[in-house]
Amino acid sequence: MFTLGALALAFAFIRMFIFKMPESPRYLLSKNRDAEAVEAVNYVARRNGKPEPLTLAMLQQIDIDLGIVVSPEETGRQGLTRTQILKENLADFKSTNFKNLFATRKLAQHTTIIWLIWLTIGIAYPLYFNFLPTYLAQKFTDNSSFDETYRNYCIASTVGVVGPIAAAFAVQTKLGRRYMMGISAIITGVFLFSYTAARTPAANLAFTCISGLWGNFGKLLVYPDP
Repeated sequence: MFTLGALALAFAFIRMFIFKMPESPRYLLSKNRDAEAVEAVNYVARRNGKPEPLTLAMLQQIDIDLGIVVSPEETGRQGLTRTQILKENLADFKSTNFKNLFATRKLAQHTTIIWLIWLTIGIAYPLYFNFLPTYLAQKFTDNSSFDETYRNYCIASTVGVVGPIAAAFAVQTKLGRRYMMGISAIITGVFLFSYTAARTPAANLAFTCISGLWGNFGKLLVYPDP
């Protein structure tokens, strides 16, 4: 526990003082902080070795085109209120947007399959993790020390880091994202079902590490390319 707490504090300080994470440009624009929004976008571009894509003049020209202000020197645009921000965030949740997901037969099939997949995941994960503590308590937890429990947790978490790193390289192969997602899903499922065959603490730790590794591998593949 002390190790995990120390690591959490160390990473928190690293996040605050070493790695700079700019504020959301959308939030900055809603507060009429255009210059900061431009810098946030350009900072990300510089970190990725790309040319800066945005200037303050571009944003000012948009305001002029929309009739919000007459000239760049004018500062008539006000930041959005909380109610306006809420309405803007909910603007995408319109019935027409959902209807577009079923505009054609093929699109409707894809939408239905994706929804069913995420519905299955949403049901399976809570059931699995509710079942897992009971399973572990019956086989291992009663005979495990406090230190051993957190030692295993640290080992499993460390091994799990390999998953996203491996996925980043795997998507660059000829198999690509689609096939790697399918392969990782099959392997993850096999190891999760095989987990119940664990009979010793060492086997339990091994299955935990492998399942976590492949689970993280698949999670990275879900995110679309920028």
